[in-house]
Amino acid sequence: MACRSIHFPAIVSWLSFVAGVCHTERSAAQGQDVPAIGHALKQEKRDVENVEGERSESGLLPIERALHAIQRRAAGDHALKHLADEPIVPINYAFLGGKPIDYRRAISAPTDDQIEIPTKGDAASIRLPGSVSVHIEVIRQGVDGEVLSGRYNGAVTWKTDNPHVFVKLFWCSKDPDVPDRLLAIVREELGREGLRLLPMQKLDWPAATTAERLSQLLPPDGLPPVAPGPDVEVAPPQAPARDFASPYDVVARHNQAVAKEDWEAYARCLTPASQGVVIREVLFLAATGGKKCPELIKSIEKHLKFKLIDASDFPGAFVQSKEAQKFLESLAMQPDEDSEAADARLCEIFRRRVGDVPAFLADCFRQLPGPPEGYGKPIECEGVRIEGDKASGYLIDRPPAPDTKEAEKRGVLRYLPRYFPIRFRRIGGSWLVAFAYEQRQ
Repeated sequence: MACRSIHFPAIVSWLSFVAGVCHTERSAAQGQDVPAIGHALKQEKRDVENVEGERSESGLLPIERALHAIQRRAAGDHALKHLADEPIVPINYAFLGGKPIDYRRAISAPTDDQIEIPTKGDAASIRLPGSVSVHIEVIRQGVDGEVLSGRYNGAVTWKTDNPHVFVKLFWCSKDPDVPDRLLAIVREELGREGLRLLPMQKLDWPAATTAERLSQLLPPDGLPPVAPGPDVEVAPPQAPARDFASPYDVVARHNQAVAKEDWEAYARCLTPASQGVVIREVLFLAATGGKKCPELIKSIEKHLKFKLIDASDFPGAFVQSKEAQKFLESLAMQPDEDSEAADARLCEIFRRRVGDVPAFLADCFRQLPGPPEGYGKPIECEGVRIEGDKASGYLIDRPPAPDTKEAEKRGVLRYLPRYFPIRFRRIGGSWLVAFAYEQRQ
């Protein structure tokens, strides 16, 4: 989802941060902070040396010993066996005193899978060979979490109990148990070297995709049951949104509204926080579109009942009248407020100002050639799991079939079905869509 938050005080904080960085760089250039920097570098060197531990008689690092053990274990697995035949690939990122301080050791191998990808205009299919990879990285500053899932492929990153060591797993296979079996081996062999895998981030939703589950280190039987999908197409509700008795009910209504371009009904399928996200996107389009979407600006100001955006400026500037300034400041994220709470609060601020938020959004959508990018699209989802008043599943994105030359030029992997998270909340007895928007290319 293209989520652009309008947090105006953050601009001041950003400028202050940039000014602080520039001051630090000038001071270092003038020699004022050199001792502090030198001390920090020496400490980083000691930290990395502690990561490495004692080398074996063969000169191997602990992470290299773990990879060799993973290879020996993989040799007995019918899908992972080729890992035993591949070399451990060393990559060094940074050096200190002639010694690598940021580096990666990795093993990758093909599997015997052949995944078919249909092509357009050709009866034949492209066959994508399967593969598995394990990367272990020693990084001083940490790495971003990675949780990607598809029908056949995925990737997960884990922290370890050593703050400088990170583990990544990649797979592409028709065997759905491949990532579980590989993770079990990796986890055990790293444990023998004193490294324990930790979740990269704790999801506040039921895990639905394989990658989400693995990121939490949950076994398959540690999940809540999958909610059964509807046997027949759900009919349009004849009553308000409280009749959405299951996540699949609200998905069906969502898709009917999108097909009819009934944007008010579409917005009523969303939680207040999701409506707040759409409001932010509408404001962003109005402010940056300026002269390109004057009717959108007029529509927003009609509902707010005061002038907000100066269309004579390009890109459009928010008008800093006292009323507009006070309103904009009320939209800023508060200290210790997470993004979902901030978006729900923004929706409530608009509700008090404009009355009916879905009707407001529908009026704004009508001033655009179509819904904002990433919004107002039909949803195909499966694997919905329910825990209390929260549910999670995966949205299936099916790339269009390529022709053979296009697939060879752009890479076959991009044409595999992809999964994106979709979340639901039960509010007032009704299930609503909490998150189902991703930028899909």
